[in-house]
Amino acid sequence: MKVVIPVGGYGTRVSALLPPGEPKAMMRFAGKPFLEYQIELLAGQGVTEIILSVLHLSEKIKDYFGDGHKWGVKISYVDDGDFPLGTGGCLKKVAQTITDPYLAVLDGDTYLTLDIRLVEKSFLGKKVLGLMVVTDEYASYYSGNLNVEGDYVSGYREKYAADMDKQAYIDCGFRIFDTQVLKTFQAQIFHQKEILQDLIDKQSLAAYKSGKCFYEIGCPEGVQDFNNFIENKDGKTRRG
Repeated sequence: MKVVIPVGGYGTRVSALLPPGEPKAMMRFAGKPFLEYQIELLAGQGVTEIILSVLHLSEKIKDYFGDGHKWGVKISYVDDGDFPLGTGGCLKKVAQTITDPYLAVLDGDTYLTLDIRLVEKSFLGKKVLGLMVVTDEYASYYSGNLNVEGDYVSGYREKYAADMDKQAYIDCGFRIFDTQVLKTFQAQIFHQKEILQDLIDKQSLAAYKSGKCFYEIGCPEGVQDFNNFIENKDGKTRRG
C-alpha cells in the first residue's frame, strides 16, 4: 500500500511556533521533524513506498528526506506546481502518477497510534470506494466533525469550523481511496472534503472506528499535546 502525505500547506494556525522559513512538516519535537516521526511510524508497519505531496518550502523537505533510504522506505515527490491545487487536487495529481487500485492518505499534521494494516484489511473487505478512520476518543479542544451511521460516514464537516456543534466522532486524518475515484474529478483545484462528500452521497465512505487516540499538530494545543506524548517515554499523557 502506497501512502501519500500532503505536506505542502502553509501551516497558518501554527505559524507563530515555526522558525522563519520552516514548513510545518519540519516542526521539531525532541530534535526531530514531525514528518520524520510519521515516516518512522509507517516504515515500522511495513509501508515501503511513501509519496510526499509538496509545494510550500518543498526544498527544505526534499533536502532532509531525500529518497528515504535512511528510513528503509522509498520516498518520491509530487509537486503541486505553480499554484496550490488544494487538498483534493494534490491527491488527484498523485493518483495520475500511479497504477495502484487504491492509495492511503495520512494528513501531514497527523500521527496515529493504531495499526494501519488493519485499516487496509478493512477497506479491502468492505469493497467500498473510500474509508476513513474515526474515533470518539479525542481531546476537548476539538469539536467532533462526523456523523456515523452503522459502518458508514453519513455527514462530514471541517474540524475547525467555528460554528460547529460537537459531534460524537472525529476524523483521525487517515483515509484510503479508490484511485479511480480521485482521477474522475474534473476540477484541477479542489479540496478533500469534496471527495468525501461525493463518497458520502454514494453511500460508499466506510468508517473504521478506532478506540485509539491520535495526535494532530494543526493547532497550538495539538502541538503541545504531541510534544507531551514524545516527552513521555511510555507514551502516556493526559489529553486536554
